[in-house]
Amino acid sequence: VCTNKRTGLSVELLKALGMAERFAAIVGSDAVPARKPHPDHFRAAIAAVGGEIGRAVMVGDSAADVQSAQAAGAPCVVVRFGYAGGAPAALGADALIDHYDELDAALVRLAAARR
Repeated sequence: VCTNKRTGLSVELLKALGMAERFAAIVGSDAVPARKPHPDHFRAAIAAVGGEIGRAVMVGDSAADVQSAQAAGAPCVVVRFGYAGGAPAALGADALIDHYDELDAALVRLAAARR
């Protein structure tokens, strides 16, 4: 998780939702020198799980998510059902999805486009 919320608050929220164990790392804005849309926040989240930017994809719902991914050189999938408001299609994402059950297909398309 790469979030502009504070790390502790994010961990507690995800625990309360029974979802914290689904994530290998939760990197809040207080854990990095510069938060999203700065690309180093996204890079820090990837590094926290031992990942590589060349294999990473941001999944988000805001302009900050898209800008962070783009600045880091990674694609971004935007969910149309996020809380960030605005017009998701106008954010400039590489893919848009209406439900998480569409994420796998979007990732396959993005991976094919990278080759």
